[in-house]
Amino acid sequence: MEKLREYVSLDLEMTGLNTTSDQIIEIGAVIVKGDEVEQLQSLLRTDHPLSDKITEITGITNEMLKDAPLAEDVLPDFIRRTEGLPLLGHRISMDYAFMKQWAVNHKMSYERLGLDTLKLSRRIRPDLVDHKLLTMLEAYGIDPGQHHRALDDAIATADLLDCLYQDLPKAGITDEEAERLFRPQILQHRAKKQTPATPAQIRYLKRFCAYHGIELPQDAMLWNRSQMSRETDRMVEKYGKIPKTEL
Repeated sequence: MEKLREYVSLDLEMTGLNTTSDQIIEIGAVIVKGDEVEQLQSLLRTDHPLSDKITEITGITNEMLKDAPLAEDVLPDFIRRTEGLPLLGHRISMDYAFMKQWAVNHKMSYERLGLDTLKLSRRIRPDLVDHKLLTMLEAYGIDPGQHHRALDDAIATADLLDCLYQDLPKAGITDEEAERLFRPQILQHRAKKQTPATPAQIRYLKRFCAYHGIELPQDAMLWNRSQMSRETDRMVEKYGKIPKTEL
């Protein structure tokens, strides 16, 4: 079976897992075109303060992002440079979903094929207790670098792909099945353009917080329309509605 010779091993770090409200804070990619290999890495400045949990997981701090470029200064060029190349990743659907949402929000197209090393790992190494990226890297003796940093994870995922190719005979997988397993598939994610919160939503939230004597959420002014509606509903459920006379 012929190995995939052109692809982009992609990994993103984000402020969370919600494509409509969280933001990309780091991109790492290994761009493979035959014998030509290029690496790309950039932190991305965000208006969302990082939670302690995200900093603990990634090692990325608010201070590190303070002088980083905006996504608008990095992602358009990445999208253009990798046009036509399939994406490789461990649970690549998540990274693709964030890229697709960002592209839609900025009126760009982002349709890609993808190959998921998580799915490959489950089929080729059913003997392992789990198939998390770090588990797979340990199983093959691959240096993880700084785990949960985008470029190191992208490099490790590309190395993992090579190991999975080599393990095909041990797994008893036929050439026909291998061709199917390693064939990039169309990635799908429904992304709707996120619009800013309306002035009426912002006014209501400010009055709501003032009435109940609670602090306005730190990043509330950055919420989009759907997030503002969702978060306001949660607060109303917790604290109760305010009288119409206060509106």
